[in-house]
Amino acid sequence: MKANLKTISILLLALVAGFIASCTKDDNDNGKGTVKILLTDAPFPGDQVAEANITVDKIEIRMTGDSARFIVLSEEEKAFNLLDLRNGITAELAEVELESGVYNEIRLHIVDANVVLKDETASAFSLKIPSGTSSGLKIKIKNGLVVSDGSLSSVLLDFDVSQSFVVQGNPKSPKGITGFIFKPVIRAVVEAESGMIEGHVTAGENKVAAAVVEIYQGATLVTSAISDENGYYAAIGLPVGEYKVKCEVEGYNSFEAEDIAVVANGSATVDIVLQTASE
Repeated sequence: MKANLKTISILLLALVAGFIASCTKDDNDNGKGTVKILLTDAPFPGDQVAEANITVDKIEIRMTGDSARFIVLSEEEKAFNLLDLRNGITAELAEVELESGVYNEIRLHIVDANVVLKDETASAFSLKIPSGTSSGLKIKIKNGLVVSDGSLSSVLLDFDVSQSFVVQGNPKSPKGITGFIFKPVIRAVVEAESGMIEGHVTAGENKVAAAVVEIYQGATLVTSAISDENGYYAAIGLPVGEYKVKCEVEGYNSFEAEDIAVVANGSATVDIVLQTASE
């Protein structure tokens, strides 16, 4: 099983009761809506990691047009163990009202990050927050987000942990993990323009837990997931398009499925049946 850190996702819901709008114009019809922010994790193999914690104390969103400015969504400090949020499970970050208009950027202020291992002493590593995050991480919303009076919209922030939590040392060596470097990498996609891939990982009649499932678009790794104790996995917030699903588990042949179509607000099922390497 691969031991590299995988992906976390942050779900930002702009709730404004009514219909879902896509970003096609810079309008402001003087209405207001509610913003709810949820946090979720597309998990990574945690055979040596007990906790991957972040603390957020401020979230803002940028309104475009003549009224261009950042609007504060929350200044409440909240800490999360990202390993608690797996396969579509979310945690609420904030809920506020937003003016109608077009929004194109999220600013996320992270004040603390640390990793706790599963060793006998529960070794903990406090991570240095990059100086560039002092004013908040700026994440462009792909194609933008329109909030209209009486609309319901959402943005998914996909936090790539494999790039954001860089392992120091060799997990397979006697010295093991010696630390982590924190380099946040996050993408944002409008949920109305995205879908998900889900399914189960099995081998014969057995459910396979902790199997790493990678989702590619072309040659690019978009996100990944890991199966739970029931063999279930889910990768959410995938932009509309076609994907390739890969799964590698030690002792089994590699699994690959191509041309998996993801549609807006839809779910594509890919059940992974593993064959032993001798078969």
